Amino acid sequence: MRKTFPVAAALKNMVCGLAVLWAWITPSAVAGSLSADDMTVNSRATFCGSFRVPGNGNFKTNDPVVYYSFTTNTNPILDNSGHGYVATNMGGIYTNGVTGGGYQFNGTTNQYLLGPSNMTQLVGATGLTLCAWVKKTSFSPTVYETVAGTWEDGRQMFALVFLPTGVVFFGVSPTGNVSSIDGVTTPGNAIPLGQWTHLAASWDGQSHVASLYLNGVLGWPRVQGSTTSGQLSAAVAAARFRVGAAASGTGNSPTYLFGGCVDEVMVFPRKLSDDEIVDAYLNTRPAVPNQGQVRFETGVHFVRPLGDLSMGTFTNAP
Repeated sequence: MRKTFPVAAALKNMVCGLAVLWAWITPSAVAGSLSADDMTVNSRATFCGSFRVPGNGNFKTNDPVVYYSFTTNTNPILDNSGHGYVATNMGGIYTNGVTGGGYQFNGTTNQYLLGPSNMTQLVGATGLTLCAWVKKTSFSPTVYETVAGTWEDGRQMFALVFLPTGVVFFGVSPTGNVSSIDGVTTPGNAIPLGQWTHLAASWDGQSHVASLYLNGVLGWPRVQGSTTSGQLSAAVAAARFRVGAAASGTGNSPTYLFGGCVDEVMVFPRKLSDDEIVDAYLNTRPAVPNQGQVRFETGVHFVRPLGDLSMGTFTNAP
């Protein structure tokens, strides 16, 4: 039998003035936290406020090759993966992100983040996943805009790009040959304007399938191109990673500049499963305030994927 222990979590500054949630939370949760993977309520209580329930534990911050959470405004920008792949801010404006801070780029001048090259963890990888939260206020009718990737001088190693009219494209060239790409595109106006959207793009080198997810939901899987290799080459690992721009020409000058806001950028050296992409989305999104009061009845069992309580997604424990 799994042991439980009582937690009294003080909730401050609540609109409805209710200060305490009494519940029994499994030991997988931190005492006093309102985030839990699995929670059973053993006493009646009323809650008003907001909290976020993370995923099932598949997501780990030390799993990505590179992870920019942009929690603090530093230059160089810290890599939260633990691999030390810092980035240099080349004119990006530090602003409010989806959670904490993020970066805003105007899409016209050279505002971008210059990341690492020689990410050795990518060499020989048979899969890849790139995740980022993005917010745009408009779509260009003519311009390509790079969210993040290693697109250098015509060698599209891997990149997540907005094409004209709001089409989202993700492509991977395992050998660095731009004529041999596995990729996927969305219809136009793929994301809503003026609000944060979580984009996740994955590539499976064995099947040559590239897929795009919006807010944790698989939208567009597709086989495109005929790459000859199912593994990322040393050339891909050697290319420089950028956020908000690609590069071309002598000296790899920035091009295809992104206009909008970016937060929580991650690169994984493998194809994440559908559940892991849901976790990456749940673990980086903001908590949403509940509308009104939520009643916790005795015996109610909350399990992943709960989401925010305002969704009302819960089941009664057997």
